[in-house]
Amino acid sequence: MNDEFYILTDADAHECVSYAASELGKYLLKATGREIPVVHESYGEGVCFSVGRTSVLPPEVCEKWEGKLCGDGFAVFPYGKVVAFLSRTPRGIAYAVYDYLERFFGIRFLTADCEYVPLAGTVRLPDEPFVSNPSLEMRTYLTADIFQEKADLAFLTKTRTRDVFTPVPEKFGGGNKVFGREANHNFHCYVPFEKY
Repeated sequence: MNDEFYILTDADAHECVSYAASELGKYLLKATGREIPVVHESYGEGVCFSVGRTSVLPPEVCEKWEGKLCGDGFAVFPYGKVVAFLSRTPRGIAYAVYDYLERFFGIRFLTADCEYVPLAGTVRLPDEPFVSNPSLEMRTYLTADIFQEKADLAFLTKTRTRDVFTPVPEKFGGGNKVFGREANHNFHCYVPFEKY
């Protein structure tokens, strides 16, 4: 494939969105041998990977797709010569990038220090849109103390693990707020305070 490619993000993109764009470039290089630049202005030519809301996507297109999403859900879809990665949250944008890499290149994030990146030879683009809305908002493993001590935050994002116990920097999507943490426990929804 002789097309020119570039990865576009908004100049004021959230730290996690910028990180997702750099991860997309990093893994496309590993899988295809092609170095694809991350830029903040549209070339107007070539195939554009639009990571988040950018100038190449009309607001009404973004709103249409974002209307199908909840929580950290994401959409990846073709729009002319654009491959769009959209979500309502920065974390969801990162999830979209990793899902695309797994789905189209067979990349597997097995452990924090073990990944499988097969050589693809060419950049593969989606013909059809795909949408993912995670079934569970809270996705974690191990216990809080062990997880905080041992969690690899980059791997957490790659595997779409949304932990509520571990402080997560903005680069990896930021912290998670959950009803019942640093507030009233959510049991009060089931049992009145007088009996709790």
